[in-house]
Amino acid sequence: MPLAASSNVDNAYRLKGDLLLVVVNQLIKHDRDFDLLYIPGAGHGSGGAYGEHKRFDFFVRHLLGVEPPKWSAAGLSRTDER
Repeated sequence: MPLAASSNVDNAYRLKGDLLLVVVNQLIKHDRDFDLLYIPGAGHGSGGAYGEHKRFDFFVRHLLGVEPPKWSAAGLSRTDER
């Protein structure tokens, strides 16, 4: 199967409705916990350094079960580029 056949970007035209909102609305309707991060102006990208830090924080919190360190205490801001 060509890679384009499984690409969300190449197949986006096939999607119908407010898909993300449908998922979020169903999570809310069924009282499920979830995290949603919207970064204005980021489009469909990763969110840059801010998005990367938020992903790191999420995985540390949910996979390691500890609170991530404060970025400011480590001498970094959430917008520092790697």
